[in-house]
Amino acid sequence: MIEGSTRRRVLLAALVAIVPCLSYSGASADTAPRTATRTVEASYSRAGGIAPASGQPVLLSPGPAHPSKSPENKAQIAVSDQSGRAVAIHIQYQPAGQTSTTTRVYCGTSPTLAIAVGSTVQVTTLAGTCPSGTASLPTSGRIAIVFTRPLPPPKPPTISPENRWALLIGVQDYAGNVHSTYGARGDVNAARTALLRSGWRNDHIMVLLDGQATASAILDAMAWLAARSGPSTFTLFHYSGHICIASRGPCPSGHTWLWGYDNRFIPETTVGSVLGQVQGRAWFDFAGCEAGAFNVGLSSPKRLFSASSRPDETSYEQPAWKESVWGGLVWDHAFLQGKAGAKPNKATIGQMVAYGKAQAPRVTAKQAAGPQHPVVVGGDPTQSLYAPRP
Repeated sequence: MIEGSTRRRVLLAALVAIVPCLSYSGASADTAPRTATRTVEASYSRAGGIAPASGQPVLLSPGPAHPSKSPENKAQIAVSDQSGRAVAIHIQYQPAGQTSTTTRVYCGTSPTLAIAVGSTVQVTTLAGTCPSGTASLPTSGRIAIVFTRPLPPPKPPTISPENRWALLIGVQDYAGNVHSTYGARGDVNAARTALLRSGWRNDHIMVLLDGQATASAILDAMAWLAARSGPSTFTLFHYSGHICIASRGPCPSGHTWLWGYDNRFIPETTVGSVLGQVQGRAWFDFAGCEAGAFNVGLSSPKRLFSASSRPDETSYEQPAWKESVWGGLVWDHAFLQGKAGAKPNKATIGQMVAYGKAQAPRVTAKQAAGPQHPVVVGGDPTQSLYAPRP
């Protein structure tokens, strides 16, 4: 009787011919975990082992040994005998998590075994009597070993370059006698370079510099940006330049204002109203004094708001960088130079702003008006410029 690896009576030995047959299949994308299979087949002409009354079978003509391939970790064995009767099989393999080889005997079943990655599975047909009393008398047939390997989880869908839109505004030289900024053009250049290196389309990036960035042109451009957004888009708005409050500039009281090239002003409420129409994923980034005041309905779980300083703080520039402190840290140092993330051009947006938020107070610690403390609210920190997700 064949029963596990105990008492067995066996009748006959066999010859086995190897006929490899390879195939791959994968589970559908919505199953978990996802797997793929590889099938190896071999033919046999008669039983390959005999066994004494007790103990392990004697394999006079061992069946084929098939090595698994990394990362295959399961093997299902099935035998189809020409007689149509149940057939006993002897299996030798290395179980997962063990270093020793294990043998098992099965009667009329198709067992699935957990195997160690890289182990070899050997299958031999046996003749004898199964525990059910059924005789195992292999004549000829086929042995199939189906190796299974896990597949990595599917990558989440990303927003294609066709659905990414950006508006970059930098005002360095203003009309009249308004003092220039040091880094607005440098901020825009760093941001644009980061987007292009991340696969963004140049014709989906609107840039307004200096004289192009009048107050009316900024409003029109923000409306253009909002109009191109949708549920499956990623939208970026970046402004670098002067921001005005009545105590430090020629703007009315009661609001914090974006300062257009033509010395006309846009209140934070209007900025929030226009940009608030942006749909889908978005990042709104402001570099200027009191920039934190522009989070008027902009931040949300899908929309990141970042600003170079709190609503009551000064923001600074770094002439040596030809960039603002915030723009230089976030776009240039963190992303382009690779000081955040695994390597250049691979930092996530969360890593970019986290780097800028951590470094800005240190860089500006000795300023007479006190250090700047960036504001970062909302959004998903795992999002990236190069593979944004809807």
